[in-house]
Amino acid sequence: MPPSFYVGVFLVIFGLIGAFFVYFKYTKEAHKKESEKYQFAKRDWVFIPDINLFVRLAEKSYIMAKIILLLIPLAFAGFGVFLLIATFM
Repeated sequence: MPPSFYVGVFLVIFGLIGAFFVYFKYTKEAHKKESEKYQFAKRDWVFIPDINLFVRLAEKSYIMAKIILLLIPLAFAGFGVFLLIATFM
């Protein structure tokens, strides 16, 4: 098997495990704790602009934050699937 096969399998497994972890472990209590932890980012938006964007989106809604966090590992899994498809074509 070529190395791209193993990388693709690793990315798919990593993405699915990460998605399940976010789905089951990121609760409303964890969301509240993370929102309080990153309140400094609202004041220091010049120094950390990407964290500030997530904090502003996440403080609006728990569901929106969970969807954003779920998209990250699913993007890895999707890239792994495309890598597996490209391996066998």
